Amino acid sequence: MSEILGELCLTLFGFSILVFITGLIMLFFESKRKLGVKLLIASGVFFLIGFGTCVALLKIG
Repeated sequence: MSEILGELCLTLFGFSILVFITGLIMLFFESKRKLGVKLLIASGVFFLIGFGTCVALLKIG
């Protein structure tokens, strides 16, 4: 079960990086600026969830 959760959090973590880069690119286009900001906010939330889950699943020792 822990391995499945680990893979899921890594996928979410990687997805957040892709969404962040896409949001940054969209900020340069005037017509897509609001959507770019929304993507940046969503990627921040995804990053926190993915990173937090990865840290919580670390086995120390």
